[in-house]
Amino acid sequence: MATGSSRAGGDAAWILASDWYARMVGPPLVPIGKALAEAYAPPLLRLAARVPALRGWLIYRLARRVRGLALTAAESGATTALLAEAWVRRRRAVVLLEVIERRPQQPLRRCAYETWRALVVRPTLRRALAGAQAMSASDEARLVGELGPRSGVVRRIDWARSTGAPVAAPAAGERHGVLSSGRAWCDWETLFAAAAGREWPLTIVCAASDRERVERLNRDGRAMVLVEIPPAEHDRLLRRAAVYAIALREDAPSAGHVRLMAATDAGTPVVAGNVPALAGYLEDGVTARLAAPGDAAAMRAAIEGLLASPAERERLAAAAVARAGEWTYAQYFAAVGQLVSDAL
Repeated sequence: MATGSSRAGGDAAWILASDWYARMVGPPLVPIGKALAEAYAPPLLRLAARVPALRGWLIYRLARRVRGLALTAAESGATTALLAEAWVRRRRAVVLLEVIERRPQQPLRRCAYETWRALVVRPTLRRALAGAQAMSASDEARLVGELGPRSGVVRRIDWARSTGAPVAAPAAGERHGVLSSGRAWCDWETLFAAAAGREWPLTIVCAASDRERVERLNRDGRAMVLVEIPPAEHDRLLRRAAVYAIALREDAPSAGHVRLMAATDAGTPVVAGNVPALAGYLEDGVTARLAAPGDAAAMRAAIEGLLASPAERERLAAAAVARAGEWTYAQYFAAVGQLVSDAL
């Protein structure tokens, strides 16, 4: 496996990693995509792109030549690679990053999911996991419970609070309305209830999978609804908004962190539900305004309190930026790199 001009010490010195983390952390992490492209023919890779189990097996085959794997839990083929390392190669050489539990919401699927985790996933994690990153206290507790005696492999590394380069944005007095966005675990029902009968402008940016649900909630045209807009357009809306609302369900897994980082960099004050997924990321009255999960009246009061006070919005945004400067992209990726190095 070629790894470029910086290669040293042979393949055993390197670690195959999910592409984005490999690029951001740097050596000894090698992007999986690059390694697959160098090792396998294009027709096989095209098939693997459609069949995650095949892609996972190809990753596992490549991993025999390196120290181990550093995969995001959502990496295509990650489950197959983990199973193969645990039960075929029988070694602890996988570090899972961004371990976020994505439980199905439908009851029958949830039951099947829990059975799969109990009978297959948990034994596999105990056997193959060399390290794991938890991004919230709730996910950390879950992982520790699943791993039992091997819980020491879990390390909490919060998502970055800032990219390290906040953007130029209008002052609080030049901003207007409320923006809320998200792809998963969004509590649109509470947000629409909070906005019902009020006059402040509300813009919703949702995933295509949520379009029908959001349009049903918006049958009276209360909000402007946008679906799957380009990131640059979302960032423009965020910089112009007076308030950014993060509406998450109380049972959401680690979620909302990228949204929070974007709002902080844009200098936009945040109103959010006080849900476990965001525990430790926000401080009520200091860096944001928090409302009880599912409490539409509390969310309405928090939003309208900020809309009525540009000075308070400026104060919260400035405090969030100052706090974010203590944990930026650079520090986050350094911590992830250290986790991988320590584990492998």
